[in-house]
Amino acid sequence: MSIRRTEFEGVEGICLENDSISLVVCPSVGGKIVSFCLKDTGQELLWRNENLALRPYPEGTAYDPHFYGGIDELLPNDEKEVIDGIQYPDHGELWTTALDCVSGQDSILLSATLPASGLRYEKKMTLFGDAGTVVMDYRITNTSSKKSHFLLKMHAALLLHEGDRIICPAKRGEIGDADFTGRHESRFFPWPDYHGERLDIVSSAQEKRSEFFFLHDLERGEMRMESPAARTFFSYSFDTGVFPYAWYFASYGGWNGLYTGVLEPATAIPCSLGKSIKDGTCSTLAPGETLCTTVTINAGRLS
Repeated sequence: MSIRRTEFEGVEGICLENDSISLVVCPSVGGKIVSFCLKDTGQELLWRNENLALRPYPEGTAYDPHFYGGIDELLPNDEKEVIDGIQYPDHGELWTTALDCVSGQDSILLSATLPASGLRYEKKMTLFGDAGTVVMDYRITNTSSKKSHFLLKMHAALLLHEGDRIICPAKRGEIGDADFTGRHESRFFPWPDYHGERLDIVSSAQEKRSEFFFLHDLERGEMRMESPAARTFFSYSFDTGVFPYAWYFASYGGWNGLYTGVLEPATAIPCSLGKSIKDGTCSTLAPGETLCTTVTINAGRLS
């Protein structure tokens, strides 16, 4: 494994690579992973918005008009709203926060204290041997003087191909936004079948559709995208005791003409943190309390 400083579209980054994968992390833009390549073929797995340049944004910037792609993380919220008397920005504080980065011999440590929530974010990233595996060890600490309600969510925007398949061992799905998706027949459905349609199969960009759903009752912590066309896979593995839900957002040409699918293991549902507090699905930390958890990315070629 090697770690070196690099530059990506004029933004300072850190490149981590081994014999199987190469990825670039940019600390100044919330620790976004802007590239994730397979070394043997040079295939890029992450989708990036060609209409946008990579750059830092001030706190409070609206997320959707600046959706660049790559891998973000959302903390402490998704939807813009007032929580615990604090105005939380659209898609959280983390994506617009410049992170400190310390490089070790075989890992990097990204960290920052989010100014509004007072949550201390720490993530150690390590490549596992020569495999296509990234181990991410998290420590989220409530440094404030009051109880913190929060959402922590992965957010990997992937390159798609028609016929790609979402693999997640969930028993039940829930439509996240009926108007956005045009799916009004029912809110809940047996995953992956929605009234005779397979929602785990990626549609073509020509269909001009959008998807947004939550997955419940996970038998194990895995959310994976397999591409028979590209012969690649990308997956998250996680602790369902911390991340009991998996979100999926996609535009198959239907939202702003974009074609990408976003894998989103999450600690809570729905988009409104306020609603998740009322529903009892929200994560919490008492003053001084720390959440420690590990999320692993695996990626490579399908055999």
